[in-house]
Amino acid sequence: MVLSALLLLAVNPCDAPNPGMADMRACTAFQLEAVDRELSTSWQRALGRAKIEDRLYRERGPGPNWVVKLRASQVAWQRYRETQCALETLKMWPGNGTVGIELHCRLDIDRARASELNRLFQ
Repeated sequence: MVLSALLLLAVNPCDAPNPGMADMRACTAFQLEAVDRELSTSWQRALGRAKIEDRLYRERGPGPNWVVKLRASQVAWQRYRETQCALETLKMWPGNGTVGIELHCRLDIDRARASELNRLFQ
């Protein structure tokens, strides 16, 4: 795990000197991979906590279903992210900047979602 992280740092496309458009896209994609890992960790943590909350409520009787609500929220969020980022790419249509805009949109929205999930059970 540590070795793979070091290898990733060694070939970080964000460190390219005098970056061109391809370097900037590669950098954004690299950042998106890191945010995807963060989002996945946040999701797994929130889902685990939701399962614990459901068990605690069931011990006391009928109550909210955290897992069902969390999953529904995630599906709605995924739809929002895809639609919002598609909308934002229209700013550059029909140009070649749409890929960069979509990647930056995903970065922003994914970071925000990871933060939301982390705060959910604080």
